[in-house]
Amino acid sequence: MGEGTSLTPEERKSLTEYWADICKEKNQFLMVQIGGAPLKSVVDMVGAIVLMPDLYNRPKNHLDLIRYIKIISDYTESIPILYHHFPKHTQINIDITSFLLDITGEIESFVGVIYTTNDLQESLSALTLNPEKYVVFMGTDEVMLGAVASGFTCIMGNSINILPKLAESIYGEIKSAQASQNLLKKALDNIYCNGDAVAMLKAAISIITNLPVETVREPLQTAWEGTLTKMKNKLHEIGII
Repeated sequence: MGEGTSLTPEERKSLTEYWADICKEKNQFLMVQIGGAPLKSVVDMVGAIVLMPDLYNRPKNHLDLIRYIKIISDYTESIPILYHHFPKHTQINIDITSFLLDITGEIESFVGVIYTTNDLQESLSALTLNPEKYVVFMGTDEVMLGAVASGFTCIMGNSINILPKLAESIYGEIKSAQASQNLLKKALDNIYCNGDAVAMLKAAISIITNLPVETVREPLQTAWEGTLTKMKNKLHEIGII
């Protein structure tokens, strides 16, 4: 959900090194999103990685995507690779089940998928296809309750950056989980309705956590003062702050 594609490779490396130090200190596991950039830059930034393909020279089908991941894996050796399936953003619409079937045995370091769509049926097919070999993360906040109820144990949602306890409570008793899911969706609706998702999430972080991160880099547009006030009032109204 960050602005990796707006940063230079040097900036992305510097940011990764900063977080690597923090994660080491706090005993946290770090996965780095290296995708969305030209292939040469992707190869140069390898680490414990999550990737999207080149968003200009997009894969034409799932076999083309497997070929792209294979190129990356040749440089990453045994480092685990996850593919971030986010068709709304990447415009890459592939059948994930076919993708997982055909990548099996081709790339040993490939370990799974972050699935960011509202399609629970397809994501469940991916989840149950080969659970011993592949992990499937649910990456959509708005269907977190359905995902948990369906058997997902790995969630990677944008809202966890700012509302981790609310997201965590969805794992609890179903009744309270339903209330948490409804509140989480209401919070996200009130955040994202104001403009670009990245800029609005950063505005929400600045409101909820008091961290000064509301400014974004062009061509994204930083939230106006009036938008910040409107968002803050709405989040207060529904009980988030």
